[in-house]
Amino acid sequence: GSAAFFMIPQSFNTSNVTGIAANQRKDYQPDTTLGGPIVRNRVWFFGSYRRVQRDQTFNNAPVPVSNRGNLWFMKITAQVNNNQRLQVSVQYDKVIQENAVIRGSVAPGRTIGSTTTGLSSATMQIANPSAFGTLVKGGPLASFNYNWVMGSNRVFQFVGSVMFNKP
Repeated sequence: GSAAFFMIPQSFNTSNVTGIAANQRKDYQPDTTLGGPIVRNRVWFFGSYRRVQRDQTFNNAPVPVSNRGNLWFMKITAQVNNNQRLQVSVQYDKVIQENAVIRGSVAPGRTIGSTTTGLSSATMQIANPSAFGTLVKGGPLASFNYNWVMGSNRVFQFVGSVMFNKP
């Protein structure tokens, strides 16, 4: 197993341009992993967890992009016999990003709200904070992998995965 903690406090940020404030960034990310045998030389497990918590401005936008999510992964591997191996895994990697998109500009051909609400023809730095919307990425995924060595020159492999998303 392992454990780590990644951090960037706001005090580490600076600007290399005189008179322009530094972009804001606060990032905290704890990580853990654990794996090992369940049945010696036959069945193994592995798991990991990461918390994403980041607030960051780009081009001095009026509001920071806020990333939040709990990412985890679990896998079981079984050596059925000398010629057959089975792996099953499940992961969840949903991250919600507040203020990540400008309303009405999500491609291809989709819109989030009105294309004029809170927007101006001015630069992004002075756009109204109400113009920004939420972006949701990732979600649950399950996968299956079966390998069978049928001979010195024949291998059968079946791989499948299912992603569970709400519309």
